[in-house]
Amino acid sequence: MQTTAILKSFDDSFNILLQLIAAFPQDRLNTVPFEGSWTGAQVARHLQKSSPAGLLYGHTGPTERQPDMLVAPLRQTFLDFTVKFKAPEVLEPENVEYVKENLLSELEITAAAIRKGIQTLDLSVTCLDWEMPQTGYLTRLEWVSFYTVHTQRHTRQLQNIFETVIRKTYA
Repeated sequence: MQTTAILKSFDDSFNILLQLIAAFPQDRLNTVPFEGSWTGAQVARHLQKSSPAGLLYGHTGPTERQPDMLVAPLRQTFLDFTVKFKAPEVLEPENVEYVKENLLSELEITAAAIRKGIQTLDLSVTCLDWEMPQTGYLTRLEWVSFYTVHTQRHTRQLQNIFETVIRKTYA
């Protein structure tokens, strides 16, 4: 996949996410839509925590396999909406009231750093600062793919939360 296509896919996914978060009224962003669910703000915070651009800029090493070997499995796993996942505790959002502008700003900073990495870094090397559970070390290309599909997965979740809390507003 060429850098232009990778960047477009990432940008498209992140822009949809940012537009959706911006559409939440501040007084509904921290509303629990149903028991056991995160709020829209908590989903946004989870995405910010689970998309550490620093991984792209950290320690790397040579890749001894196809650099895109895990792209398709990551896509298949994270875009299978019939499967539920539990976030690792370190990536769970804090149970606090969030301010929409702060969340948007933090996510925009994260997206800009990832975007710059896509444009300037060798995406074929393996990132060595963090190992994905059950998968192992990922290449920069695979991390970008993860950021993209993980964002798409949670955008769908946010859409459901948005519809629920807005419906509650007018019910």
